[in-house]
Amino acid sequence: MTTDQDIEVLEMYDAGIRDMQEFTTNTDLSETAVRKILRAYGRTPDINNADAICKDYQSDMPVKDVLGKWHLNPATLYTLLDKKGVPIRAVAVEAQGVTETRKQTAVAMYNAGAKVSSIYVETGISPSGLYAELEKLGMPNRSTNNVRLTQLNKAVKMYIQMETLSVVYVATGVTSTVLYKALAIRGIAKRGYNVDVERLDKAVEMYCAGIITNEIALKTGVSPTTLYHELRIRGVALRGRNTSYPVEQVDMAVDMYRKGHTLGLIYDKTRIPSKALYQILVARGFELRP
Repeated sequence: MTTDQDIEVLEMYDAGIRDMQEFTTNTDLSETAVRKILRAYGRTPDINNADAICKDYQSDMPVKDVLGKWHLNPATLYTLLDKKGVPIRAVAVEAQGVTETRKQTAVAMYNAGAKVSSIYVETGISPSGLYAELEKLGMPNRSTNNVRLTQLNKAVKMYIQMETLSVVYVATGVTSTVLYKALAIRGIAKRGYNVDVERLDKAVEMYCAGIITNEIALKTGVSPTTLYHELRIRGVALRGRNTSYPVEQVDMAVDMYRKGHTLGLIYDKTRIPSKALYQILVARGFELRP
């Protein structure tokens, strides 16, 4: 929500004011608060004391100390250094034990919800280094799939307990790709193709009746991938994108047809066209009306 202070800061910026001292004097806000408001609304504050910041960096002051002293984030600092032509310092070679400890701290902070920039300031582990470490450990990246470690652990446990991939996904949000990667890293073997025939028969029957694959998976435990594989083996033609409907919708359409309602009324109520309805009725063994 935009506050009066936000508006005041933005109006000053849009009026051409760039001196941070003028901002703080006229708004009673700290420099950090002013910069936060400007960044939140897509304004880039001019960096005061740029030469002093570069001097501190060139004097081998630790990066996290430079950031803390001048209230900067890493991206702003390195953008300034590049603009001023200041060469980036080489990263000192550390003992393996020290590096591993910093990586473990970075991963723990990431799993606790800390921002990547804060992790970098605290541990010196860059975002690319952090993401590489997460991938090595089989831990998903928040920026791509928003899966937390607790969800991944739950997904692995459900998989070991013989839950299907579709049920695991619905319960945890963990995709099969992420799950299989975690299983491989943890040394857990993938299951074979072990769906019983009775459930496959039910899944194929529901598919032919026009039920969407997500509902089939929930009711039978047969994943869409397994179902499509079985349909090809049985020579069942795959439906188009727009011929799958929720089970309640299909049941309503069939019941209305059985009661003698017109195809037009059925379509108005269920949005199932006549061609799809006929396919569903035939699959369920209904005799079509003349």
